[in-house]
Amino acid sequence: MPQHDQVWKELIWNFFPEFMQLFFFEAAQKLDFTTIRRMENELFTDLPEGERREPDLLIAVKTFDNKQELILVHIEVQAKRDKDMPHRMWEYYHLLRLRTKDPVFPLVLYLVKGTGGIKEECYTEGLFDKEIISFRYTSIGLPDLSADEYLEKENILAPALSVLMRLEGMNKVLRKLKALERLVRVPVDEARRFLLTSVVEKYSKLTP
Repeated sequence: MPQHDQVWKELIWNFFPEFMQLFFFEAAQKLDFTTIRRMENELFTDLPEGERREPDLLIAVKTFDNKQELILVHIEVQAKRDKDMPHRMWEYYHLLRLRTKDPVFPLVLYLVKGTGGIKEECYTEGLFDKEIISFRYTSIGLPDLSADEYLEKENILAPALSVLMRLEGMNKVLRKLKALERLVRVPVDEARRFLLTSVVEKYSKLTP
């Protein structure tokens, strides 16, 4: 599992602008990707003896507005559906806000079916039939998105991610072939190309 986690952390970090442009195009237009930096991601609930919390990926980036506001993009990668995820995301959000005071853009990337594609998830708390807390974040369920659709996108990250998506008009062999054909031509250095093709090989293994 650490190796699995590391693959996704490195993939998203190395292709962070492409990731944001692929799934959050309007928000991406407001971000200055020349300012991105990877943040220390260890948090604690109650120092010094609190339970350890470590977000999967935390990236700081400035916006293009007049104040050049700094925001934090918090990304969790999940290989399974966790019923406690909404609470965890709410907890991470508040720990980050208390620690840094910076605005936080929270999202979850699911690698498992049945998570609904791109949608908004919500965590709520209430008392005496009154809602007190309502926290919302975006989730991306890759296996519920269309591989056919994303293979047609110009974004250089799309072919690699398509191997986790559902098939419609093609089979697994053709999808893998098309993804690798696209990645051979993307204008990146060999190290980044290897990272993209490694994802294709890892998540689209074929039988003899």
